[in-house]
Amino acid sequence: MPGFGAQGGTADDVKACFNADGQGAIITASRSILYAYEKPARSDWQKAITQATLEMKQQIAAICRI
Repeated sequence: MPGFGAQGGTADDVKACFNADGQGAIITASRSILYAYEKPARSDWQKAITQATLEMKQQIAAICRI
């Protein structure tokens, strides 16, 4: 399975990896988080990384119902 984000992995791709309790998978994301400040170019890299992390968390929470 590709990594979440930059490698093309999505919440729908990992949905089958979780049980009814929302457990069962470790999802990796590196470039989509670390380089979030490049899309679009932002001067506040910390805010860009935080936003990218929160968006990933929301997408995963939506499929796990957590």
